[in-house]
Amino acid sequence: KRDRARKRWLRIVCWSIATPLMLSYPWLGIFSPFLALLGVLMITPYVASFLSGWAEHIWCPRQDDKPTPVHGIARTLALRGNYAEAEAEYEKIIQEFPDDVQSHVDMINLAVTRLNDGELATSLFERGMSFLKQPGDRKALSEAYDRIRSLLKDPEQSHAVVQLKSLEKARDHLERDRQKRWR
Repeated sequence: KRDRARKRWLRIVCWSIATPLMLSYPWLGIFSPFLALLGVLMITPYVASFLSGWAEHIWCPRQDDKPTPVHGIARTLALRGNYAEAEAEYEKIIQEFPDDVQSHVDMINLAVTRLNDGELATSLFERGMSFLKQPGDRKALSEAYDRIRSLLKDPEQSHAVVQLKSLEKARDHLERDRQKRWR
C-alpha cells in the first residue's frame, strides 16, 4: 500500500512539474527548448506505460481469466423454499464447474439443514470427493462436510431428549412439592 501511494505521489509531482515546463516553451527564451525537453522526458515513462498497457490489452488479452460459477440463483431458490429447483440449479453448476468446492458444500448444506437427510448428504459428499482432484479442495470439502454434518437433527433423538428433559423437570417439581408438604 505504501509503495502504491508513493508511486502515485511521484506521478503527481512529475506531471505537476513537467506540464508547466512543456507549456513554457515560447516564453523562456533560449532555455525554452531544453526545459520543454526536460518536461517531456519526465512524463515519458508514464505515457509509455499507459500506451503499452493499452496496446497489450488489445493485442494480447489475458488468458487466465476463467469464468466463475454464479451461486446466487440457487441460493435464492433455496431461501424461498424451492429446494428441488435449487438442487437442479446446483446440479447445472456442478456439471459446468465440477471442481467448484462451494457448489458441493452448498448442496450438502441444503441436504442437511433444509431436508434433514443424512444419507443424501453422505452421497453428495462422496460424489463431490470423486469430482474434486486437488488435495486442498478435497480437504476443504471434508472439513465443511464435518461441520455441516454436525448440524444434522435426528428427529427421534431430539424428540427423546425433549421427553427426557420434560420428565426430569416434572420429577424436580414433584420433589419440591413433596418437600414443601413435609415441612
